[in-house]
Parts: sequence; structure tokens; C-alpha cells
Amino acid sequence: MRALVSNIKSMASICNGSFTHVFREANSAADHLANLTIQRKAAFTMNVDSLDNHLKATTFLESMDVPYFRSR
Repeated sequence: MRALVSNIKSMASICNGSFTHVFREANSAADHLANLTIQRKAAFTMNVDSLDNHLKATTFLESMDVPYFRSR
């Protein structure tokens, strides 16, 4: 695993890329997609027209820099 991380960091430095940690609450659209993949137990393809309402709403809010607060 360390070799993989080292390789990724090396490639990112060549492309002037960087990595930052983002909490799940700050990226709810990606968290929602990850949960969908886990539920389906396989990778899948989606297009903008097939997004569910939750994903459409969180993507829109994130594009407007509006934070998403998860409630339980």
C-alpha cells in the first residue's frame, strides 16, 4: 500500500497536483455515490439524467458552496 501511495504522490507532483482530505459531510455527493456502489455490490455508470433527487440536490448545493448537514 505504501508503494502505491508513493507512486500516486510521485505522479501528482509531475502534474503539479495535490491531495487534501475532505470529510464525508463536505462531499455528500461522492459519499452518496459510494453508498450506491456498496448497495449494488458492483460498479455502475450513471449520467446526469439518471441521478436520483438526493444526488441532484446535493450536487446543486455543493456547486453553490452551500454546506450539507447530515441528519439521522
